[in-house]
Amino acid sequence: LQNDNYNFEVLKEKMNSLEQQIINVEKNFQKDINGVYVKIDNVEKSLNAKIDSVEKNLNAKIDSVEKSLNTKIDSLEKSLNTKIDSLDTKIDNVEKALQKDISNLKNELNASNRTIQVILIMGITLAPIIYSIFNKYFLN
Repeated sequence: LQNDNYNFEVLKEKMNSLEQQIINVEKNFQKDINGVYVKIDNVEKSLNAKIDSVEKNLNAKIDSVEKSLNTKIDSLEKSLNTKIDSLDTKIDNVEKALQKDISNLKNELNASNRTIQVILIMGITLAPIIYSIFNKYFLN
């Protein structure tokens, strides 16, 4: 009985020791798990910070490119408007020159028509006289 009692005590101590070891292993696992969670949180924070930084840089670059393109577009628009105005002026000048040329041609045509009318009137008026002189001196 004493021997059994002794064996029971030894087993009880071993059980307590095993129980303590299990508790220690559990605590170590809990510490390791907590450490992993802390590392995950740190990595997440680091990645979020990097993502925010990259996002800010990209937004800054996008804004810069947008401003540059807007400036170039405005410059091109002004240049094209200037060229269009210049072309409008040239077209107006050509139109005025053509109107002047047309007016001059009309005046020349009117003068030519008057000259032809005068020649016809003179021809009609002088034709019988010339005919009668020609008949009187050359044909008879």
